[in-house]
Amino acid sequence: FTAVHCLSVWARTVPTCGPWRVLRGTLASLFNLAPMGASDDPDSPANRDPRVELSALTVAFVGFTVIAIAAPFPLATVPGFLGRRLSRNFGAWSLLSAVALFTCKDAAERGR
Repeated sequence: FTAVHCLSVWARTVPTCGPWRVLRGTLASLFNLAPMGASDDPDSPANRDPRVELSALTVAFVGFTVIAIAAPFPLATVPGFLGRRLSRNFGAWSLLSAVALFTCKDAAERGR
């Protein structure tokens, strides 16, 4: 119910909304997971900011989310070692962590 309410409020406040905007934003975020301007040299000045680490953590937490959602019970709890009850919540918290890390990576790339 909460997700439907949030989507309806978003649809009313954003002038050009729709499924294509959500799809375009999701695909753009997936293509932007790799850090921009990263170098193979770990001592280069381009790799001194946290973009590379934030990208790696984002990909890891997205992987944990996929495992928690798609895998059966014994494998789904491996990343969190949380047991049967909390393994359902682990996917949502992992997704929230991935979104927060992606936001931090994007802010680091923009210099904010």
